[in-house]
Amino acid sequence: MRALKKTDISHSSHQRNDLMSSGDKDKKLKLMKERCTNLTKENAILRQQVNSMFVKEALSIEKDEGEVLKEIFVGEENSFKTLLKQGSPQELLWQQQKENLQNPPSRWRWHPDIIKCGRASQNKKFFKLHEKHTTDALTYFTKTLTGVGKRIYFFCDVPHLLKTTRNNWENSGYNSRSRNLRFKGKEIRWTHLLSLQEWDQQLNAPSPGLRFVHKLTYEHLNLTPSLRMRVYLAAQVLSKTVANALESMGKPELSSTILFIRTINDWFDCLNVANTKQHFQGRNANLAPYKSVDDERFKWLENDFLGFLDEWYAESQSAEDVPKKDRYKLFISRETYSGMHITVKSFVSLAKELLQNPSVEYVLSEKFSQDPLEEYFSKQRGCGGGMTIHLFSKLDTTCYL
Repeated sequence: MRALKKTDISHSSHQRNDLMSSGDKDKKLKLMKERCTNLTKENAILRQQVNSMFVKEALSIEKDEGEVLKEIFVGEENSFKTLLKQGSPQELLWQQQKENLQNPPSRWRWHPDIIKCGRASQNKKFFKLHEKHTTDALTYFTKTLTGVGKRIYFFCDVPHLLKTTRNNWENSGYNSRSRNLRFKGKEIRWTHLLSLQEWDQQLNAPSPGLRFVHKLTYEHLNLTPSLRMRVYLAAQVLSKTVANALESMGKPELSSTILFIRTINDWFDCLNVANTKQHFQGRNANLAPYKSVDDERFKWLENDFLGFLDEWYAESQSAEDVPKKDRYKLFISRETYSGMHITVKSFVSLAKELLQNPSVEYVLSEKFSQDPLEEYFSKQRGCGGGMTIHLFSKLDTTCYL
């Protein structure tokens, strides 16, 4: 979409444009109605997912024609001037959601239980709008207007957090050198991974050709902007296999790197349960479905994992041998740290709520991911061509149907 200027926006009132043909609209609405007919108060667990694409203005206008293409926020006074003065998109989004909840038919059926997004600055601001609803240092939920005790939980995308964690490690003494990760007096460096590959491929080994980490390739170690977007590259680097291989090298200075990899691997497994048989196939208890509020993984996530992060953060802030202005480099980025806290607390709280529901037999943590949204935009991009609002609207119906 072309860049817009405020001078290109007319201040006269406009009605909403319907960009779909009547036939397409009727077909889409019919399918939506069929899918929602069987929803009940017990099984209507809704997710509102936010992609890392944001509208900077309240309205998007086609510059040449001056035509209204899409209205994001609709109020009683439907004029451009009024909408542009009402505040940021995040504030308007929450304001409109609160107005929608005043409509009795939509109160219980359509409010989301989850709002899931990345840790972009826009989303951080959205979270901060709800600080008054929680006493925690980090805001991970907000109260709804539909009933006493009901909450909407905030989630950060787990695969995205895994990639940013890997990026922090890559930048520790390597690449941009913006980090110098250190825990319990031992460095956590990307060069440890490079030395592992050299050690694993040594020709004078007792059994040349046999490797500990045969999946590690040039792409895993020498990342480009496009390679950094691939989740599997981060997952295979931060894996138990890599930790075991580093341990086999027998170097005491690698102890913190090994602990870091094992902890992140277990955290990702706990939040990546995709089906009911995965733990049998992979012989990994962390991939088993959650069936009880007393599951040990809940305690591990809240106590051990978050405790590991908190201890690491406290140690980095009290390092007397490092200038105060550089102590942040000893720890992962603040956005990744807070995103992990928010996601773990939200998942544990929501999963326990669901498991107390008699109609819920088990919970699969991977179902809280942003994969459906990523798949949708992947289909949009796969259609090719110069994307316009008219084409996007048409493809939206095509992808849905």
